[in-house]
Order: sequence, then C-alpha cells, then structure tokens
Amino acid sequence: MCVFAFATIVPCFAQSNTARISNADRVWDSSPDGHTSYGVARIYTVDTTTVETVELPANVLASDVLRRTLQSMLERSPTFRRQMQRIANATGLTLRMGDFLTTGPERVGARTRFSRSDGRLHATVELRPLLDPVRLVAHEIEHVIEQLDGVNLRLRARLPNTGVRRCEDDAYETGRAVRAGLTVEREFNHADGVLAGR
Repeated sequence: MCVFAFATIVPCFAQSNTARISNADRVWDSSPDGHTSYGVARIYTVDTTTVETVELPANVLASDVLRRTLQSMLERSPTFRRQMQRIANATGLTLRMGDFLTTGPERVGARTRFSRSDGRLHATVELRPLLDPVRLVAHEIEHVIEQLDGVNLRLRARLPNTGVRRCEDDAYETGRAVRAGLTVEREFNHADGVLAGR
C-alpha cells in the first residue's frame, strides 16, 4: 500500500492515495490502517507555550542540513511545534525527511511517500533542492497527520464544502494542509524571538 503527497510551487498542493506501490494511478478509499474517515478537520492541541527547549521527535529522521531548518521552525512556530508533537505521539510512525526530489513535474516542490511494513507507517518527505523548505515541510507534515487521522481524501473530494478537492493525476488538495503551510511560514517569518533558553 502506498500513498503519495505532493506539495507544489503553484497553488495546487496535493496528496494522492494509491493502492499499491506498483500502480500509483489507482486511488484507495480507506486510511492506511484500514479505517474509513469522513472528517478532514481535526483539532489537535498541545500546550507549547511553556516549553523551554524543543527537539525533533525520535521518530523523525532528517538530513543534517534540514535538521537545522527544522530546529529553527520548532523555535519560531507554535503551529509547527504542535505538528511535531502530533508526530511524536504517533508511536507507529517513522518519518524520514530531506531526500532530494528529482523526478516529476518541476512545479512539484515536495512529495511524501507512504508505505507500511512490520505494522509501522513509514513516510518519506522529498524536497526539491534550492526551494525555501519552511512552507513545503509544514504542508507535507500536515498531509502525514491527515493519514494518521485516517482522512479519506477520495470520498471527501466527492462531497461539497469538505476542504478537499481533486487535482490532476489522482492528486488531492486539502485546505487543511495549505493553511498549515502558510501559518507556519507566517509564524516563522514574523517570530519576535526564539524560545526561552535557546
């Protein structure tokens, strides 16, 4: 089972659900763990206002270069801290970040590949070199969280006013991921300072 999530340079960020690694054009109707979900929006709240130090979760593996960016995002963005706490709480998830995206249309700035093995969900975020990663990373992380939440993109795209729409090549866009990326980017760019003790 494989799921792809794409973040693009133009306004269509997207995620697509596919049935098998060998056939990326087919869309499946349930979440990676087999549950069907009708909800796109899910409020996950973590109190990050009193945190003095924030580290990347143990289940996030990142290249050295990207790790520095992620650490800065943690320090400057409360929304990104909440995203990372959600990832940290997903004990059955391994998230790998920092691989270079060298295939696909040039407008695709990032892509996340999902697979399952040994009962774990594996997500690999690939980023196009030379692009500012802050918004793309936050957008892709939200797509990972959508999978953790069991969001059924195909079903939601068929219904009106769900925040999910189908793009080209069986890809899906969610307003939730777009908002997350833009929010983290805004917080990152306008932070008055970093967390206490940093």
